[in-house]
Order: sequence, then C-alpha cells, then structure tokens
Amino acid sequence: MFYKYSLYTKFIIVSLLLLLDISQVKCQVNENLERIKIEFSSTDLSLKQALDELNALPDINIVSNNTKVFRKIYLKIPSNPTTVKDALEEILTQTPVNINYNNNQIIVKIRELANKYTFSGSIKDSDTHENLVGVIFIQRTLIKEP
Repeated sequence: MFYKYSLYTKFIIVSLLLLLDISQVKCQVNENLERIKIEFSSTDLSLKQALDELNALPDINIVSNNTKVFRKIYLKIPSNPTTVKDALEEILTQTPVNINYNNNQIIVKIRELANKYTFSGSIKDSDTHENLVGVIFIQRTLIKEP
C-alpha cells in the first residue's frame, strides 16, 4: 500500500525523526559525562591543561580554539575525583568560555565579552549623604573633576 503525503507532511516527519535521533545522541553524551570520572593532576591548572586532561579520557573528545588564550586562564579544580560533567560545570563557572555539545564532541569556545560597558549611578558624600557632582569613579580610585 502506497501512501501519498504532501511535501510539507514529509518534511515534518523527517524533521521529527532527526530531532529524536539528535536527542538520543545528546542523552548518550550526557550519560557518558555523568558516568566517567576524572582526578586532575593538580588543583591549580590552566584551562588548556584541564581540557587536555579531559580530552585524554576514553570516549571524551574536546574541540577548542584559542589555545594560546587558554594557557593564560587558570582555575582551581577540586582535589577529589569528579565526573566529567561536574568538571565542565566547574570550568564554566570559573572561566569565560561557552561549552556546547555536538554529537560526541564537546566544543569549548572563548565567551564573547562586550567591548563597552556603561556604568551609571551616583556617589554620595559619606558624612552628608549628598550626591557629589562631577565625581568620576575609575578602577577603585576617585578623581574629582575641577
């Protein structure tokens, strides 16, 4: 028996099948991350060293860019053995990176930071609690404009 489906219906069916397949792969990756444990060589490591130690584990494939920058970023790692998932969460909280999962790969990229920041507010006199006009706050230093 041959069914005739519209092109739109075929597209929806194929899309749903792909989504199901992707979700299964993602579940397998998450299960691996929760199952595999690691004990880092030191509690003070550069991001590059931590990623290299994670990448040396079986079934873990880490892809990253900016390895020069990663050598300059340091983090504190717990001394006790931890799961790969917990280690990646620790890296996420301590460093300016984004971590994405793609099939069996863990992709680590430097997080894009804003080039400009705007601060607003007022600085008050500690004695009178009045706003000080013309005061600029620069890196923990007060400079009063004439």
